Amino acid sequence: MGEHVMQFMATQLCEERGFPDDTALSWSHNLETSLRARVVKTLSLPEQWFSVWRILFPDIAPPNSCLVDDDVCEHILEYQQFITARGHDIVCLYILPQT
Repeated sequence: MGEHVMQFMATQLCEERGFPDDTALSWSHNLETSLRARVVKTLSLPEQWFSVWRILFPDIAPPNSCLVDDDVCEHILEYQQFITARGHDIVCLYILPQT
C-alpha cells in the first residue's frame, strides 16, 4: 500500500458498536465463568462436548451424538466410507470397461 493510504488509515477512528443478533446467546459473567472452568479434563472428548452443551443450552436436550445429529448425515458418512473403501473397485470393474 502507498504511504498516503497508510497515513489516511491511521487517522481514521474506529468506534465499537454492538451487533444485534437475536440468535446469539446472552452473555453473562456466570456463563463466562462456567465456560472457563467448563469440564473436567479427564473426561473423554465426547463427555467434554456434552458438558459444554449443558452449559450453553441448559433447557435443550442434547443431540444423540456430539458428532452427528441427523440420520441423513449419518447415511452420508456411511456412503463416504463405502466410496472410500470400494469406489476405486467400482470404477475399475463397471465404469471403465464401458468406455
